[in-house]
Order: sequence, then structure tokens, then C-alpha cells
Amino acid sequence: MGTNFRDLHLQLDELVDLARAGSDTIAERLRALGAVPDGRSDTVAATTTLPQFPAFEVATADAVDLVTARVYATVDTMRAVHDDVDAEDPARPTSCTSSSTVLRSSPG
Repeated sequence: MGTNFRDLHLQLDELVDLARAGSDTIAERLRALGAVPDGRSDTVAATTTLPQFPAFEVATADAVDLVTARVYATVDTMRAVHDDVDAEDPARPTSCTSSSTVLRSSPG
């Protein structure tokens, strides 16, 4: 709770909706490629490179900074993985959306 809590909450709801839609797209693409995505919360928590979000009450201004830093870190990771995949096989055609840049189409 705090200053602008309601506005922040609504904006975070929008961010969560985008993340859910993006993760659905990624999971569907993985399945189409024959992979089995593991989106269990335990797996995600155990494999994340993001720092743990502070416990208890966080001021809204601090929450904005914390969430923004995590969004940028996530995008940077996605771009790095995308660049690594491109470096391995630059001729391979992509079949990506903005939320699933790490996924590629099957060859042939």
C-alpha cells in the first residue's frame, strides 16, 4: 500500500496479462517443436537469474524501480539467448514474435 497503489496495481495487472500471453505463445511454440515446457512455479523459481523480490510492504516508487529492473533484465536475457542462437546458425530462418524471440522454426 502507499501513494498511487491503485494506479500501480492496475499497471502491474496489464504487465501480468502481457507476460501470461507471451508465456502461452512460447509454450505453444515449444509444443509445436516437440519440446515439453516446464512452467511449474518451483522450476521457474529455481532457475531464475532475477534477484528475489523484497518481502513485505514495498513503497510504490520502489516497486516501480524493482519491476522495471526485472523487466529489463528479462528482455536482456531473451536478447542474449536470441543472439546466441543466431550465432550458432545464422542461416536458419526465424519464426519469432516479440514475446518469443528465443524460439526458432524447425529446419526443412
